[in-house]
Amino acid sequence: EPVGKFENMAAPGMADLCARLKARGYVLALASSKPESLCVPICEKFGFTPSLAVVTGSPPVGDWSKADVIRETMRRLELREAHKPEILMVGDRKFDVLGAKACGIACAGVEFFGYAAPGELAESGAVAVVRTPEELEQFILTHSMRKKRRRPWGAASFRRFGIQPTVSASRTSGRVRPSPVRSAVRMGSMGTARYILLP
Repeated sequence: EPVGKFENMAAPGMADLCARLKARGYVLALASSKPESLCVPICEKFGFTPSLAVVTGSPPVGDWSKADVIRETMRRLELREAHKPEILMVGDRKFDVLGAKACGIACAGVEFFGYAAPGELAESGAVAVVRTPEELEQFILTHSMRKKRRRPWGAASFRRFGIQPTVSASRTSGRVRPSPVRSAVRMGSMGTARYILLP
């Protein structure tokens, strides 16, 4: 077992954010590529366990991808295909974004913890990239409030809430054009975020 598993710091503000989301009725779960034998005591140590319905990590044997971990988390939560529009993955690396995409769910990228290179999350297809716990909370709450929205969010819609949108580098007539990934994600089809998976 690695030495120093408790020497890392919890992401600032995340334990409190998880508690607030749980109090609002969200179902939270950990979907981590780390060994599950490490995930459980780490979540207990840093105060996440009371907010989590499920703690899922990689098994002691086998070579699980991030998508495998997400699918196992969904299985433990008894989530099926019909629930996918209600699930939001939160990710700090491209593997979270790509794993969520492989499972047919959306992923919001975070830059206030983790080791993602600049631009990594947006380029991988995150529906939004947030820089603080407050921005993440606002995105989750707004995601829920915008259930009936039928058009994809534009850059102005995200910036109104202080959230960095994922946009392509292409521009027409000086206007920022939403990326193909952004255009494919419609708040109406995603529905109301109810289940939040953490990396």
